[in-house]
Amino acid sequence: MKFKTANNSNKKWKNKVQKGKDAENIVKDYLEKNGYKIISTNFRSKYSEIDIVGISPENILCFFEVRSGEVFDPIETINKRKIGKVLEGALDFISKIQWDGDIRFDIVIVTKNKNKFDINHIPSAFSLDDYPDNL
Repeated sequence: MKFKTANNSNKKWKNKVQKGKDAENIVKDYLEKNGYKIISTNFRSKYSEIDIVGISPENILCFFEVRSGEVFDPIETINKRKIGKVLEGALDFISKIQWDGDIRFDIVIVTKNKNKFDINHIPSAFSLDDYPDNL
């Protein structure tokens, strides 16, 4: 696991929607600072929503599932059903842009630690091969 700490913030999360938007913006900034080109946010298909889609510095199309929390472990909120929905949405996205290169599915977890946001970026957290029954 790779931990990075985002800039200090005194912002408090007031509700679930605001928490999600804040976390996605924090992750977007983190990814851009690390050389990713963001090509879509909140991509909606008939299957699901993908939080962030970007191209890595190595030219890999990456689908980012963003999770956030303060008390619990946000990774616990990602189950097989959710992963299946992300994979289905990604296949829709890939067909729309006609991507024929490498792809990757990452999870990025944002947790609030006092006045800082900690970022845990998990590259290749899952793959199409891991969940063929969901597709």
